[in-house]
Amino acid sequence: MESVFECLVEVVRHLPRQGQEHKRRIDPAWRQWAEWHELQSAIQFLNEEVDALAEGVNQLIPTLVVLGAKEIRWQSWTDELRRLTGLVVENTAEIKRILLEPDSNDVGWLTMKAGEDDEDDQPSDVAIHRAPISVATLLGERLFALKRSVILTSATLGVEGGFGYLKERLGIPRAEELSVGSPYHFESQVLTYVVDDLPEPNQQNYAQQLQRALIELAKATQGRLLVLFTSKSQLNQSYRAISAPLAKEDITVMAQYMDGSRTHLLERFQTMERGVLLGTHSFWEGIDIPGAALSCVAITRLPFPVPNDPIHAARSEAYRDSFNDYMVPQAVIRFRQGFGRLIRSEEDRGVVAILDSRLEHKSYGSAFLHSLPPTTLHVGPLRDLPPMAERWLKE
Repeated sequence: MESVFECLVEVVRHLPRQGQEHKRRIDPAWRQWAEWHELQSAIQFLNEEVDALAEGVNQLIPTLVVLGAKEIRWQSWTDELRRLTGLVVENTAEIKRILLEPDSNDVGWLTMKAGEDDEDDQPSDVAIHRAPISVATLLGERLFALKRSVILTSATLGVEGGFGYLKERLGIPRAEELSVGSPYHFESQVLTYVVDDLPEPNQQNYAQQLQRALIELAKATQGRLLVLFTSKSQLNQSYRAISAPLAKEDITVMAQYMDGSRTHLLERFQTMERGVLLGTHSFWEGIDIPGAALSCVAITRLPFPVPNDPIHAARSEAYRDSFNDYMVPQAVIRFRQGFGRLIRSEEDRGVVAILDSRLEHKSYGSAFLHSLPPTTLHVGPLRDLPPMAERWLKE
């Protein structure tokens, strides 16, 4: 397998550099390169060697079984040999499938990471991956067809009050639907504040304005603030910019990737009186911090999928209007998950600050707001957010 990955690295060297770590969808055009032909030969040679190995092991097994009947350790060695041989055969077949013979429903991609000591930024670590473009057939065959009934339940399955997007993605043509009310009284528990005068994420001064907003918001809420980002780089940049100013206010800033594990960060945050927690990816869901420890959630940017992410790029190709029919619903579900971090009990009360003005200025913004429960909604300038949040939390 080593020669296969050596050839794969040579293929990767032809690709444009994109920083220390990035993903790249496997492109059929690569098959015209001389390096790809060398990779193909290496994979074919590997398959021949593994086939010979498996055949030899199959011939050896009967002898080992006879020996194992008299000696227990021989039996354990036989079982381990079977397991390891099967693992080698399975991995070799997977390599061949991803790189040379993908199914029509496969999307394959590479993750590449440059070594820290590599001055030319050449890859030192390359991994290959595969995922289904559509999971509908897979779920139909392995789950829905095998059960008399299946119940799917979640607080974030719907988009704009309906389940059409989910049923299409999961391959469920017919289903009984039920949307039940929440035990929470969102109108009295949640102030949703949409800032309408921040620059859009791709505009000049966006980062500086966002950081200023986070500092003022954290001061107004006395910490107790969870900030959700959509990228690690934006999180790192904000962490460096707001930590020192907030430290002067006796507010501690902690960040994912920098200050410990996810579990450790959550435990520290819940015991702090004046803490700010910055997170991305996994922090949009599965976090349960009831009570006064978390009084405000700031969503820095609408969580659209990365357009050139291999999986999202492949899945969006199935839609005529991929942005509205795929990207927006995906972002809405993620948005609802982020919103759901705030209210975790009937006694909770707090603020959701949406620091992306596109929610107000773009036509798709209504899809996000209409997917939220009815809260006390206010749209206005950044300068009004901190005092309004402060008043809301004191009431």
